[in-house]
Amino acid sequence: MSDRLSRGVQLGNSLWQLRKQVARALWHYRCVHISVDQPFEWRSGRHAPVYVDLRAALAHVPVRQRIVEGLIALAEPIRERVGSGGEGRRLVVLGIATGGIPYGVLVADRLSLPFGYVRPEPKPYGLRRQVEGLTPRATDHILLVEELISTGSAVLQAIKGLRHAITSAHSPLLSISVVTVFSYAFRETQDRLRKEGISVSALLTFPELLMIGWQEKDITHITYEQLRRWHNDPEHWQPTRTLPY
Repeated sequence: MSDRLSRGVQLGNSLWQLRKQVARALWHYRCVHISVDQPFEWRSGRHAPVYVDLRAALAHVPVRQRIVEGLIALAEPIRERVGSGGEGRRLVVLGIATGGIPYGVLVADRLSLPFGYVRPEPKPYGLRRQVEGLTPRATDHILLVEELISTGSAVLQAIKGLRHAITSAHSPLLSISVVTVFSYAFRETQDRLRKEGISVSALLTFPELLMIGWQEKDITHITYEQLRRWHNDPEHWQPTRTLPY
C-alpha cells in the first residue's frame, strides 16, 4: 500500500471515529431537538420535525473539541494541496456569519492561518463591508467554514459576496473549498450546490446522525423511521403519529 493511500485510509478511519463521537455528543448534550406536533420553522421558512442546535454545542467542551478536530481533519488535505500549489499561494479561513464564525476562528487558530468572516450582504453603515477581518487576495485559496447547511442559501450568498469583493482581471475565478460541521444532505441542496460548482465536505450529515442515534438507542425505531421519511421528502412530509421522544 502506497504512503498516500495508507494516509487516506487512516484519515478515513479517524474521520469516521470523530463523526461517531460528534454525533453521540450532540445526542447526549441534547443539541438535537425533535417535535412533530409543532414542527420547527427554519430560517428558510421550511417547517421540520427536527432542529440541530450547533450554537449550544459550543458551550460543551468535549463536543466542541471533537468538532474542531474533525474540521481540521477535513482541512488538512486542502492545506497540503494549497501548499504544493506554487509561489504566492496561501490558505486563508473565512467563517460564514454568524454560525460559521466561532468554528472558523477555532480552526484558523489551531492551523495558524489568517481569518476573517463574510456576511450575507454588506453592512449598511461604517465601512459597508461584506468581508471583515481579512481581505483575501485573488491568488488565495479560501477555506470557507459553515456551521450547518440545509438549503445551501447561506453558502451561495457568501460565495457571491466573495466574488464581488475580490476582483482580478487575471484571476476571475476564486479558489474555494467549503467545509461544514453539519449538513442535512438534502438531494436538492446537493444538486443546487453542484450546479454552481461548489463542493462541500461535511463532518457529519443528517443520515449519519440519525443512524448513530438509532444504533446507540438515543431514539426509538419509530422516531428513526419518521425522521428518515421526512428527510427523503421534506416538501411533502406529514407526521403519522406523535413520537415518544
